[in-house]
Amino acid sequence: MNNQLKNYLESGYNSLKHYLESRYHKQKESEEIVSKPIITISRQYGCPALALGHKLEDRLKWELISKEKIYESAELIKIDPKDFKSVYEGEEQGIFADLLNSFSSDFYSSDIKIKNALRDIITFYAKNGNAIIVGRAGAIITRNHPKSIHIKLEASLNWRIKTVMDSYNISEKEAADKIKKFDKARVKFRKFFNNGKDLTSYDFDITYNCERMNTDQIADSLVSIIESL
Repeated sequence: MNNQLKNYLESGYNSLKHYLESRYHKQKESEEIVSKPIITISRQYGCPALALGHKLEDRLKWELISKEKIYESAELIKIDPKDFKSVYEGEEQGIFADLLNSFSSDFYSSDIKIKNALRDIITFYAKNGNAIIVGRAGAIITRNHPKSIHIKLEASLNWRIKTVMDSYNISEKEAADKIKKFDKARVKFRKFFNNGKDLTSYDFDITYNCERMNTDQIADSLVSIIESL
């Protein structure tokens, strides 16, 4: 994907939308493309979504689409990754304000168009299939993909607080505040993509309790499911 984006820049196109549209046209949205399976991973903050994504990447040999992948793509198309970060982490003063400021006047000029640009990126990876999409409203954007498995990782607040404390070497209060901030931001982000509604348990195919199952056990079960499709 990196080389494709570099070629896009070198070709003289000045719009990510044009790039994606040209890629879709070349690939023709055939049944062969859309029939390839994908996995989306949603989580409560503190649950090991990225660690699980890496395990699935190793076992399935699929492409992992995490925030790092999005940031990398952002740099290649001349967008400051910090602007994407403000979207995903939910800055209090308007999660799309900084991102809007990073676009030139002839690019996207409204929140709705920004949403559509991010939707196009996730859709692009999903159409190619064999992708593990971590966060990024993936469960919402790809809900109609014919071979999608949408999972959610959750755990008790106490377990998540301890995990965040250990991961960042911070106090219990700092961990609790961090969880509260990011859980709130993610609800806001999902609602923006889902017509003002948050996801419910019915939007996921499988929910895993990270207190009772580790990432190896979860990866094993998902690989078995994928192989049965």
